[in-house]
Amino acid sequence: MRGCKSRPWILFSMLALVSALPVFAETQLGAGKTGGGVSVERAEGLPRTGTHLEPAGLIATQVVASAPVAEWNNHPHRRPRHRGHRSRDWAHPESYMLLKGGGLFVSEQDGVYLGIEAGGAVDDVLDFGVSLDYFHRSSSERVTLEDTQFEDLPVEVVATLDESSAHLVPLGVTLRVRLPVGGDAFSPFVSGTAAYETLFLNNVGDPGSDDPILRALDENETFGGFGWQAAAGVDMRLSPTLGVFGEIGMHRSSPSKEIHYQGFPVDLKVDLDGAFLRGGLRLSL
Repeated sequence: MRGCKSRPWILFSMLALVSALPVFAETQLGAGKTGGGVSVERAEGLPRTGTHLEPAGLIATQVVASAPVAEWNNHPHRRPRHRGHRSRDWAHPESYMLLKGGGLFVSEQDGVYLGIEAGGAVDDVLDFGVSLDYFHRSSSERVTLEDTQFEDLPVEVVATLDESSAHLVPLGVTLRVRLPVGGDAFSPFVSGTAAYETLFLNNVGDPGSDDPILRALDENETFGGFGWQAAAGVDMRLSPTLGVFGEIGMHRSSPSKEIHYQGFPVDLKVDLDGAFLRGGLRLSL
């Protein structure tokens, strides 16, 4: 009889233990998932029975970063910084080409002065390029020996006493700085060029000249040496890829070569200092 009376209490205790198992299991599951700064939250509205945890409660979860991790990531000194336009321009400069034409004045006489330049433009402020220029000047001395006619057309008999021509080819590097004072349409600039210059001189003169230097020169001579030039001007943009420019500057060089003068080796230098004026087109490639 004593054993029979204790059975209802034993049965009641077992039922209470079984009812508490789901709550205990859910509490332990949540505690195990919150380690390392990450918590797992059960989706609201999902059914939960008194005997076991529904599998859907394990599938519908949301991962939330803990407060220390979020604070670390949102710190202003640790946020990834966006690289601006200048950084991209310094890494990838815009290519350009200049076509130049004008005149160079040497010893009060002018000659044609052409050029081409190609390089990269950094942030519309700095140009760095390779330049190839060409200067040409010629002179001649002729005399008319006789005037006549042929089929009622005037004819002159002309003798050439002296004729010479100079071809200067500077090859160098150019650095140009644009001044931010003209807005988007106009850009004043200053530039400098360092070059190695080659002068091809052709001279047809009197072999019996009184000048010993002229007698020492061959009909074709080549001179070489370093030179430089500086210029200032303005660039006007017509479109995103096309512009025009004008510049005025000074050229300095003295190409030389070694010759024998009165039995001694000497350096013969040609003075090519002078001012130039040029204009042309600027193409963005």
